[in-house]
Amino acid sequence: MKFSTATHTDCKVGILVDEPYDKAFGPSKKEREKAGQLLLVDRLLGTGAVWEYAESGKPFFVGRNESLSFSHSENVYACQVSGHITCGIDVQHYRDKILRVAGKFLNPAELAFTAGITGDRAVRTLTAMWSCKEALFKMNGEAFIDYTHRFTVHPFEPVSGILSATADLGNGDRTYHFRVEFTDTFVLAFHTLSPTLPPNDNKRLFDI
Repeated sequence: MKFSTATHTDCKVGILVDEPYDKAFGPSKKEREKAGQLLLVDRLLGTGAVWEYAESGKPFFVGRNESLSFSHSENVYACQVSGHITCGIDVQHYRDKILRVAGKFLNPAELAFTAGITGDRAVRTLTAMWSCKEALFKMNGEAFIDYTHRFTVHPFEPVSGILSATADLGNGDRTYHFRVEFTDTFVLAFHTLSPTLPPNDNKRLFDI
C-alpha cells in the first residue's frame, strides 16, 4: 500500500494505491472503497471526521465546514478536502475503450480539438477530459448533468498542469480550473481556483 498527501494552493489532496491488495480492507468493492476513504481522511484531517451523503451522492462532513470529494478507480483511491473551495476530484485509469465512447461525452468543439490526436496520446487526452468533467460533476452535486452540452474542456497538452473548462451550472457560463496529474497508469484531476501552477512547482504532486 502506498500513501501520498499534498497541499495545493487551496486544498489538500491524498492518494492511496492499494497494491498489492490489503486484506484488511475487506473482500467487497464497497468495503475496500470505504476503508480507503477512511484512511485518506485520517491522513488529511486526523481521526474523528465523519461524513454523510446527500441524495445526489455528494459527500459532506458532519460538524465541519470543509468541502469533501472522493474518487476510486480499480486499486487507486483519492480524496480532496478544502475549507476554501468546493471540492471535486476524479481518478481514471487509461483504457482504450475511451476512444470508442468519446462522442458520448465530448461536444463538437472538443471533438474538433481531439480529431487529429491518435494512439496513447489520444487515450491520455480523452481520459483527462473525462476526469475533469467527472470532477466538475462532483462539485455541482447534481444527479444528472449533460456532459456534452454543459461542459467544454479547453484545448491542452496531455502533461501534468492546469486544465480549464467552461461550464454552465445554472448561472451562465463560467471558467473552472483543474489540476491534472498524469501517471503511467492513470490520470488524477481536481478542482482549484488557481489558473496556473504555484511558483517553483515541478508539476508532480505525488511520487506514485
